[in-house]
Amino acid sequence: MGDVSRPLRAGVLESVVKRMRLIDADALTTEILGMRYTEEAPSIMLTQAGQEIFNLGVEAANFAVHDAPTIDAVPVIRCNDCKHWGTGGAGEIEGIKRCKVAGYMVTMSGYCSYGEVKNND
Repeated sequence: MGDVSRPLRAGVLESVVKRMRLIDADALTTEILGMRYTEEAPSIMLTQAGQEIFNLGVEAANFAVHDAPTIDAVPVIRCNDCKHWGTGGAGEIEGIKRCKVAGYMVTMSGYCSYGEVKNND
């Protein structure tokens, strides 16, 4: 990973933050390692040396995924799918309802740590 102590150009941090997303790193690692050339699957276009250089790049990509920071994330229940959304009383409008737990108006895409899946029975 790069040196995070050096200053960033204007707009770079915002660009990185906007593009951050969760991935399945194990699946990506499997995909990356599957790109290696082997004796069973050699390249018909690269020399042996070229294949070895390519494989070094594959290993570098694998290490980059392995060394990437891990986000401590948990699944959330969006307000639209929560049993507490829209149970808080009057004054509700389309897409915005009162939450009984939060005690204020929330949008359907909101979420909190108290979310519980509503039972659609």
